[in-house]
Amino acid sequence: MILLSQALFALAALGLLGLAARYGLGAAPLPYHAEIMAREGGAPGAGALRVLRAVYRSLAAILAAQALLILGAAVWLLPQAPGTTGLLLALSALTGAAPVTLVTRRVEVESGVRTPWRAAAALGVVAVLAGLLALTAG
Repeated sequence: MILLSQALFALAALGLLGLAARYGLGAAPLPYHAEIMAREGGAPGAGALRVLRAVYRSLAAILAAQALLILGAAVWLLPQAPGTTGLLLALSALTGAAPVTLVTRRVEVESGVRTPWRAAAALGVVAVLAGLLALTAG
């Protein structure tokens, strides 16, 4: 069970790193953000673009840090304390994934533009499943 839990946590971490790369290396605004803004009246000005780039890069750093924490804890701490480590990692995932899922889903419903709430929900589910597996092993 520990090995499966570690693999699922690694999968969640890789997903977070993918999102970090998208926000850290991608253009601002991302296509779906640009579409939402276009529907509301046009492209953002230079100041708004600077703010978006700063928010994107900051989000990317937080996502990358979370991914590294999950991966490191899954590799080094989970085998020694599966119950506690699995619970903490699952709670951490829920703390991030739940509000991101809800907020981005609401934006999709309100704007009619497809947002990445499904990816956030999927990564959260994978991490919670990994945590539950660790709890059963501990």
